Amino acid sequence: MTPVSEIENTVGGYRDPTRILAITRDLFVLVDRHDRIRWFSPNWRQHFTDPHRFLSKSIAELIHPEDAASLLATLDDVRRRDDTRSVVVRWRDQGAWHPIRFSVALGAHRAIYCSGRKIESVEEEENRLRATIDLRNRAQELAEVGCWRLDLRTQEVLWSDGIFRIHGRDPATYRPTLEEGINAYHPEDRAVVTEHVQEAVATKSGFEFELRLLRTDGEIRNVLSRGQTEVEDDEVVGLWGIFEDITDRKLTEDRISEAQRELFATNDFLSGIISATDERILALDSNFDVLTFNKPYADMLETIIHRRVEIGDNLLELIGHLPEQKKAAEENFQRVLQGESFTISRRYPTRNGGELTLELSYSPIRDDAGSIMGISIMARDVSGWLGMQRSLRDSEARFRALIESSLQGVVIHRNYKPLFANSTYANIIGYETPAEVLQLPSLLPFIPEALREEHLKVHQELLSGERKTYSARFEETRRDGTTRWVDVMVRGVDWDGEPAVQVTLIDVSEQLQYQGELEAERAHYQAQAISDPLTGLSNRRHFFAEGARELGRAARHGSPVSLLLFDIDHFKRINDGYGHAAGDDALRQVPAVLGTVLRAADVAGRLGGEEFAVLLPETTREQAVDVAERIRREFASIEVTSDSQTFGFTVSLGVVGRDAKSEDLDELLRRADEALYEAKRTGRNRVVQAGAA
Repeated sequence: MTPVSEIENTVGGYRDPTRILAITRDLFVLVDRHDRIRWFSPNWRQHFTDPHRFLSKSIAELIHPEDAASLLATLDDVRRRDDTRSVVVRWRDQGAWHPIRFSVALGAHRAIYCSGRKIESVEEEENRLRATIDLRNRAQELAEVGCWRLDLRTQEVLWSDGIFRIHGRDPATYRPTLEEGINAYHPEDRAVVTEHVQEAVATKSGFEFELRLLRTDGEIRNVLSRGQTEVEDDEVVGLWGIFEDITDRKLTEDRISEAQRELFATNDFLSGIISATDERILALDSNFDVLTFNKPYADMLETIIHRRVEIGDNLLELIGHLPEQKKAAEENFQRVLQGESFTISRRYPTRNGGELTLELSYSPIRDDAGSIMGISIMARDVSGWLGMQRSLRDSEARFRALIESSLQGVVIHRNYKPLFANSTYANIIGYETPAEVLQLPSLLPFIPEALREEHLKVHQELLSGERKTYSARFEETRRDGTTRWVDVMVRGVDWDGEPAVQVTLIDVSEQLQYQGELEAERAHYQAQAISDPLTGLSNRRHFFAEGARELGRAARHGSPVSLLLFDIDHFKRINDGYGHAAGDDALRQVPAVLGTVLRAADVAGRLGGEEFAVLLPETTREQAVDVAERIRREFASIEVTSDSQTFGFTVSLGVVGRDAKSEDLDELLRRADEALYEAKRTGRNRVVQAGAA
């Protein structure tokens, strides 16, 4: 559509709108989406020399340079907000500047209609101009934009209030310069700014870029800068443009992009599951027509209906030759459309004369508003499983008979609540019959107290499948308080369809007595009581005892002592990403690394989880920082291989020196923990020294 025809539609479809435009006082001009002039109304010739020689030029070239940034900001604001704006500019004609008030509105294809009127009263216009400037400044504040101009002849830089606000500068005290304007950008972006500006000057064209602005308070903001060159006599004499703070928009776009990536990944993931899983999956709409299915479902259904299912088939019609199954299916579908989710079993005859027993799980498919739009069906062929259940029951009976007569003690429990026990186990722990054992609320009291924490951890790993087996030898407490040495073999089993733990015990007390090993085992037991079973370092209790002893010695002799507290950075990510076994392997690296750095007199211990402490006798705070840095570098340089997976990790350390003889170990740990927290907060993989107490 031509500009004239657009105006013709606007004024009501008169045959010759140019007559109306010729007699009106308003001057009309049409600007395209690139700010180039495409059309003038005929009455321009009544006020100015022939304007048509300016067609296809930027409107900014025809107005006073000081007004260009404001006009372009107004045009951009109208395009973004689709409303009407007013702006006063000075129009150049025959060497003079003529003030014109333009009303600006958005047209088709992002074009702009400008309706202008020459201003005759300077005083009146000054008042209007001041009001317009105030309104513009308020609008710029709301829109987080500003305008600017650079005179290349004088190097003078003009900023609107919006520019000062975005830079965090006070217009009453700060005078911008070109050098400071460029230096306000992030150091990594300054070369890009210079490149854009130089290219714009060389080509007499505009520019646009998004970069980072470094405010005086240290805050980094994302900004969008758009500008044009100001040309006189084919020479670039200035630059002007607008500046927009897009930090919030950028954050929103990043969040949307991340959400889209997650959505696409989820869709791909779900599509892959449906296609790759061995489970038989089918989706129906509310009319019971097929929406989608995977190959296992199609293969299974073909054995029942004697043909391949296709998208759009009605499932009730497909099984119409099976009246009983069709009636049941229709009832089930109606239940799902009412919002139910359930699982049933049903038998279907096959084309080869056999029979399928299917376990069918029904669930409603809902849209984003929560309304039910279809039905999902997951089918499992449980024909073989039912036969296996019968075989399993027979096998279980044989297993029970075999275990019951075994000379080894056998007990099966879940969370230490006994589920099964044979007579041998009952006798080992001091009971006469298995029935008495099954009445016990927990078997945990029969395990030595020092080993319970480890056994609880192993138990959970066996239930979850992270660990397959576990074996140990310890002194088990019997019902009457006496103890017996037993060899214990533990493994995860399935019991009544749920995970459980099977424990096999062999009484080795007499064997140890005859072999002279009893004292050695007791010594080992004592070592376990003071050391961490995973790393071999002192456990928390032993570390506190040794630490208190060492602090007392340092106080008596007046010698310095320091403490390091550290833990593994992002330890949960290691467990989540590589498995708990990998996390244990990472923890086992700690004593190896400490062994390369620490002295024999230093005391190291595991306080719990991934947290460790080291007490350094005869060591000043400055020396302790050096030790901590060596430890940090050692950890950062190693790689751990666990179950064919290789990964690295870092540690963060807090360092504290003893400032007063009265400081006990708890106080040192508290101060070291504050330093460790600071190391975590400021980026991890670092050493932070605690301040004086």
